[in-house]
Amino acid sequence: MLRKYPSIFLLVFIIFGIVLSDITRLPSWIFLLLSLFLGLSGLISIHKLKTFGVSILFGLSLLSFAGFHYSSEVYDVGANHIINYINKKDTYHIYGQVCDWPDLKLDQTEVKVSIDSVINRQNKYPVTGKILLKISDTTTVLQRGDKVEFYGHIYPVKGGVFTTSFDYKRYFNQKGIFGIVYLSTLLDLRIDKRNRYGFFSFVDKFRDNIRKVLYQDLSPPSAALAAGFLIGETRDIPTSVYRHFRDSGTLHLLAVSGSNVALVLLFFMIALRPFAFSRKKRYLIFWAVILVFDFLSYGQPSVMRASVMAALIILAKYLQRKYDLNNIIALAAVIILLFDPAQLYDVGFQLSFLIAWSLIYVMPPLAEYFKSYHNYWWYRWLIFPFLVSLVAQISAIGLIALYFHQIPVVSPLANLIIVPLVSLAVIGTLFLLSAHLILPLLGALVGSWLNLVLKLILYLVNVMGGDKMPLLKVPELSLVVVILFYFYLYLFVWSWRKKIIRRLIVISLLVIINVSLVYGLWNNYKKDNSTEIYMFSIPGGVVAVIPQAENNSADVVVTGMARKKYTIEGKIISPQLEKLDVKNINSLFLLSSDYHALADVLNIIKKYQMKEIYINQQLVTSFKDAIYDYQMKLPEFKIYTYGNNQKDIKQTGYYLSNIGLLANFADIQILFCDKLPPVSFEYPHGNKKQVLVLGRSWQISKKMLRKFYNLGYKQVICSNIAQSAVAFQSMFNDSLTINEKDFLCDLSHYNLLRLNIKKLSVNQ
Repeated sequence: MLRKYPSIFLLVFIIFGIVLSDITRLPSWIFLLLSLFLGLSGLISIHKLKTFGVSILFGLSLLSFAGFHYSSEVYDVGANHIINYINKKDTYHIYGQVCDWPDLKLDQTEVKVSIDSVINRQNKYPVTGKILLKISDTTTVLQRGDKVEFYGHIYPVKGGVFTTSFDYKRYFNQKGIFGIVYLSTLLDLRIDKRNRYGFFSFVDKFRDNIRKVLYQDLSPPSAALAAGFLIGETRDIPTSVYRHFRDSGTLHLLAVSGSNVALVLLFFMIALRPFAFSRKKRYLIFWAVILVFDFLSYGQPSVMRASVMAALIILAKYLQRKYDLNNIIALAAVIILLFDPAQLYDVGFQLSFLIAWSLIYVMPPLAEYFKSYHNYWWYRWLIFPFLVSLVAQISAIGLIALYFHQIPVVSPLANLIIVPLVSLAVIGTLFLLSAHLILPLLGALVGSWLNLVLKLILYLVNVMGGDKMPLLKVPELSLVVVILFYFYLYLFVWSWRKKIIRRLIVISLLVIINVSLVYGLWNNYKKDNSTEIYMFSIPGGVVAVIPQAENNSADVVVTGMARKKYTIEGKIISPQLEKLDVKNINSLFLLSSDYHALADVLNIIKKYQMKEIYINQQLVTSFKDAIYDYQMKLPEFKIYTYGNNQKDIKQTGYYLSNIGLLANFADIQILFCDKLPPVSFEYPHGNKKQVLVLGRSWQISKKMLRKFYNLGYKQVICSNIAQSAVAFQSMFNDSLTINEKDFLCDLSHYNLLRLNIKKLSVNQ
């Protein structure tokens, strides 16, 4: 295997090195020293050991180097890193440079900025690392390479909670991003434009000219779609069209794929035929085309994989050497991971290489069954594309279920019909650009034909991705289940001509099914019937979701909600409730809110057709005024108020007072407060474990921390901690008996928090 597939051999070591670094999180210098030691050992042993032994030493050296690179990029960041300046209280004067192309959203622009230095209280500090700059406006003014200067609070990136759900903190950290700064307008930003004559400037101008030509010769919807298909420019595509592409299983067509690289190269191969270029010059042109196209399409993982593969194949042809596609794919992965090891955990990277390998592994034996039909047109244009689409869809099912928890049922059919049309549209777009360059009138003529193709694609996507199309919802899957799925999938392909393998598959599947049944019965026997409560932070406060016995229903507690320019309900609360699969809200407890944020509460009432809401009596007048100002019709609902005296409300286990809401469970009591309660506050029931949830920002003092700990609070969960990370950590280091992770939780650091109210454990 080592001689036949050396690239796969290297890839295995690199993957193990990255995973080992991610699991152990050892300092990067340990991996670097180990890499140097193993590399030198390999050089010394060249004449003493056999080839296999030397290869293992060099492989382990590469493994250690991959671990060093990953650790130095993600975990071992150093004393001058931006992570040490994350402080929601202080405002910094920040200097940096835009290090990637801006990501344009519907209502904001996200920009990655590499930080040079920060100024705080007249002191200037050199800083390394990146932040994500979020501007509450859609703008194309910022470009890669621009130097920027602005003032802002640096907020931490929130993390995820579920084992298989998307963890934003991990995702951003792997991209080198450790903080977020919010700006309300572009006017808060001072921009020093980059050199107008650099490579990135050329790419941006080229991309803008492509968009101008498309919008000149196509209708706006068709132009937006053509830009998405060709170069991944999706800023003008409506969200409804996005959703239909997603639900039909064809969203990958809007993320430029390897087929686009092949189509672009095929177009240039045909275009260069009339010219008497030498073989060397043709290959140089092809390499240049690949490089420019890679940057035009924002360096998406699928394009990077296809570009590196295409460049390697062209190099092999130039050197007149034979090549194996398995080695080409593995070498492409090696190059990408050595340059950016965090790509290993990127969903696009995983899907791209998984599908590429699946096609190489499955298609040759599958095509053998149709060998006698290979020369027929219906096989080439119907059967073969359908088989390719089917293999790609089946091979992607495991990862799609793992990350997205749904599988489009019509995906194979949709891809069979839409993929050829998209390929035709990409070729048509290239012809349109060429025709416009020759003669603008000719470009308009080609555009009139291309418009019809793009409108047909939109119509088919709307039909196959509509609300009536079935989507197969899947529960959260463990990584072991997904690995077993792929193991048996490829074992099944291998067993087509081996009877003994088929028998082995059947026997092992029976064993796994029976073991799973026994394990399930044992789990049911030992099942922990404890309840879980979910919490997440919102601007100014906290939202808690308390699931109820009825299917998909919950009670919701809101405290400290502050006014923002965006809708908190639409941006934060509703997406989190959808993630938790909450369909109905039984009761809403509103402890405190700014007046202008009450519209978000009314949006919740309207969306979930609520029947009752409990409000602090101090908010009643403001709430009624907000209802009067509300422009949309609300369902009929009852308002219950509470004030100075404790009140046992009709849902068993809830108690309201001027202090806040007390949720009484079998094992613990949770007190939800807008601000710190008086230390003399007495619980109305029993000696249970006590948890305090604070809605407002908390300026912690060691004295107050110790006092609440001594009063019997087992855990304190707060919206956010006002101190800097350094001051906060120093205070806990001075504390003798309180364990930071067990006692205090800063909710602003996490995307969603899950509290087990029986074990009193937090999953963050």
